[in-house]
Amino acid sequence: MDETNVSLKDSAKSSETTTPLSQKDKANLSEKDGHSTTTRTYTQAEHEKEISDAFSKEGMKRKAVEKLLSEERKTKETLVSQLASKDMEIESIQSKISNLENEIDEMSRDDPDRQRYVKKYRELLILDEKLKVERGQIDTEKGAWAEDLKVVKEVKRNTLMGEVAGEYEDGDTERLKEICDSLEIPDNADKIRLIAETLWKKIDTNDKEETKEPPYADSGINKGGSGESFTRSQIKDRAFWEKHREEIIKADKRGKIK
Repeated sequence: MDETNVSLKDSAKSSETTTPLSQKDKANLSEKDGHSTTTRTYTQAEHEKEISDAFSKEGMKRKAVEKLLSEERKTKETLVSQLASKDMEIESIQSKISNLENEIDEMSRDDPDRQRYVKKYRELLILDEKLKVERGQIDTEKGAWAEDLKVVKEVKRNTLMGEVAGEYEDGDTERLKEICDSLEIPDNADKIRLIAETLWKKIDTNDKEETKEPPYADSGINKGGSGESFTRSQIKDRAFWEKHREEIIKADKRGKIK
């Protein structure tokens, strides 16, 4: 018998008994103990889908913030309009009060219309106070709106930073925001990207890199035949060995290891 074949057969037999547990076996044992050590791996297609989903999610968040900002702008317009209207009412009432004061001062105490004028004057004073209170409430609401707007703008800025950072490898939203804030960069995606480009490499979603296995001599393994052969360099590759272990052992028995 050929010594080389004997050696390889012994080696293959030994491998069946001494080879360390595969990753799958380790994962199964760990899960039985209540712990999982399985590392999730992704294909290029899965990775690209994850990026697409992330962009889509950020885009939806941005649209929601833009909608909220639009509503806040409408609120501002309404409040400003209400304040202007109250100011006009107050100005009109105060003008009437001033005119009535002059007319009352010129009337004699015996004038039959004086009492009616005084009554009207008092009603206008009450209305004036009421309008001032209402104006104060609108002013307070405007102040609260300003705080709300500040928060919304901050959310918009953070969302925009996250969206841009997500376009780059290892993009860090907080770091990007910190730098843009220090440089007083406005909420403009293009200007923010100029900063991001100095920090990270842009993710290329069109990159179709394929993960290839070490090639082996295909003489039937993919066709259901029995003439497959392998090289020693292939056997040294752990991942290749794990995937083709049974075929390699069978090939060794037939002297198909080159």
